[in-house]
Amino acid sequence: MQNYDNLFSQVDSLRDEIIDLERSMIQIPTLTQGNAHRKRNRPM
Repeated sequence: MQNYDNLFSQVDSLRDEIIDLERSMIQIPTLTQGNAHRKRNRPM
């Protein structure tokens, strides 16, 4: 069971990092949306 406890603690810390990343990404104007629009408008 020790391995499982270690895994869960790693997952918790990863989740915290992801939440921090998402918060910082919200503040930055998203460049990916502009790229998606450009690709959509480009003729196939």
